[in-house]
Amino acid sequence: MNTGLLEQLNIHPHKPLKNQHRGSIPKQVVGSSDDFLKHKPYESGDRLNRVDWKHYAKTKAVYTRQFGDEQNFNVVIGIDTSLSMSCHNFNKLSYQEELAQSIAYSSLYRGHPVTLVDMGNETCLNLQGDLHLSMANFKTWMEERHYQSKTISFSPSFYEQFKSVLFLCLSDCWSMDLENFTKLQMAMNNDLILIHLLSPDELEPNLSGFYKFIDRESGEEIELKVTPELLLSYHKLFQNHIRHFKNNCEKYGFRYFNT
Repeated sequence: MNTGLLEQLNIHPHKPLKNQHRGSIPKQVVGSSDDFLKHKPYESGDRLNRVDWKHYAKTKAVYTRQFGDEQNFNVVIGIDTSLSMSCHNFNKLSYQEELAQSIAYSSLYRGHPVTLVDMGNETCLNLQGDLHLSMANFKTWMEERHYQSKTISFSPSFYEQFKSVLFLCLSDCWSMDLENFTKLQMAMNNDLILIHLLSPDELEPNLSGFYKFIDRESGEEIELKVTPELLLSYHKLFQNHIRHFKNNCEKYGFRYFNT
């Protein structure tokens, strides 16, 4: 597991999360009040109204203030089971499972209940209590996933049950559905970490000549000559997509990563 990425995720809310989602058991970690708890170094995405400007005036170091209510929260991990995840030359599925498992273990270890959500068929599993039993249930649940859905579906009626939680969305989705999902999280007062799982060929395609391309989800085929000009256009489109989702996350105070 890339522990560096797990450290970058910095799995704690950047906003106060006071409500528990349905089916959870509240667990007091360090309290749920608005009392000042501690300082932490400022990170991109932190709310500016939490910056301790007096501390900055004295030390020239930017720190934010953490409060007790930010420590008692539930973690929801949404996984993508669409067919595009089953890329033949890079095992996105195993990476997604490994990343989700590390996040779940780290969160449970710190006392935060975890809910796993299959964003393809809208099923979920609550993990809390005994750490080893929870991780065994995690493994069983992941083995039961079927990567057959055409797309990931963010139906508000299903996701309404996950209010005021820290939601980690693992997906390779590029559609507008993902943008609508970020807006839904904002409307429900959730904090969101959006993680795009991308294959090496998606990041740096090394192609030339004629190829037959097949859409894994729609089954559509197209024959195309790959030229340097076409690759340049692809990179521009790719960067625009990255920039679009990153800017959308920053707009709502969410965090964005691609890996």
